[in-house]
Amino acid sequence: MMKFGWFFALCLFAVWGAPALAGDPSYTTNTQVELSGTFRLGTGPDANDKQEYYYYLELDHPIYVVDHEYNENESDVRKIQLAISTVIQTRTYKGKRIRVKGSLFHSFTAHHHTKILMDVNKEGGLQLLAPPKTGH
Repeated sequence: MMKFGWFFALCLFAVWGAPALAGDPSYTTNTQVELSGTFRLGTGPDANDKQEYYYYLELDHPIYVVDHEYNENESDVRKIQLAISTVIQTRTYKGKRIRVKGSLFHSFTAHHHTKILMDVNKEGGLQLLAPPKTGH
């Protein structure tokens, strides 16, 4: 019985403790999060191998994503495709640093081009950030 207790503790550590040792911030799917990075335009194949455009957030720092449902946890996540359900002026954001608010989820269709996506909040989901200061 004691061996089972240690095994169970080791499993819990592997799921929740290992990301902390890796140094990457940890986020959970299906909860509200706020991330920052650069707004980018990408291309990728759809189900018919036709190239399509998508928007993604190139993160300032890699993150670890914990999924308590059906998918695997993802480490070293650097790009997150943005699922934006409102019309935006993309030229306002393209290539600029932004803060994004929404909930993370795993890809599940051919139109999803990164392992992790974010369902961006309709109100205040995208916010421009000041460019990083240089050491002058």
